[in-house]
Amino acid sequence: MTSVRKQTIIGQSSKVQEILRTTDLIAGTDVHVLITGDIGTGKDLFAHRIHHKSPRKQRPFIKLNCSSLSTKYAESVIFGHKKRSLSDTNDDAQGLVAKARSGTLFLGNIGELPLALQAKVLHFVETGEIQTQGFLSSQS
Repeated sequence: MTSVRKQTIIGQSSKVQEILRTTDLIAGTDVHVLITGDIGTGKDLFAHRIHHKSPRKQRPFIKLNCSSLSTKYAESVIFGHKKRSLSDTNDDAQGLVAKARSGTLFLGNIGELPLALQAKVLHFVETGEIQTQGFLSSQS
């Protein structure tokens, strides 16, 4: 997880200007967004732009590089867990999905997660259900 820093997207080409207009339109909606591109193309910059131009701008922006997660704890970090659902936990822990509630959660390199966890993320995107380890709740 990293903190937000102010950066500007600079580009005069018609393609960059088109993408900037598109991100501004998206910012006014309440939809899930998939940003694709090669490594180093600035996907996180566009996610920041969408967040800061949206009604969610006063809410949290949480960024997570999924390739940095250990497979053992990835699900708990993203979705949280209930006490003892992991063998070495003594209390409940809220995941980043819940912490970003009403804000923005940017999951970078999501393709690095195990397929079962990718499916769980997709289920959340489709239904809004947060499936913590050992519990199921619905995000409102």
